[in-house]
Amino acid sequence: MNELKTIADLKGELIKSKSLAAMRAVCDDENKVTALVTMACKAISENDFLAKVARSNPVSVQTALIEALQLDLMIDGTLGEAYLVPYGGQSPAVQLQPGYLGLKRL
Repeated sequence: MNELKTIADLKGELIKSKSLAAMRAVCDDENKVTALVTMACKAISENDFLAKVARSNPVSVQTALIEALQLDLMIDGTLGEAYLVPYGGQSPAVQLQPGYLGLKRL
């Protein structure tokens, strides 16, 4: 995928039927999938480096969201269950990092 320009483009990419189908294969709950995408976009919009990495590699964001759905963890800074962590370098990517409460729940 080409680098996306805005967070709205990223959200559009995540809610495409192909991306949603991959997430629904893991979780049948449409509301949970939609909430997770919304939370991820909110987290990405609040962190400039995370936004840069997410726009350059949206597939890694989708992979992180699928992992969150598989583990039944919410990506919300206030809950502390899981976080989207950007990694730069040669191949920048966003990865899911379970937080303390997420690990405790698992």
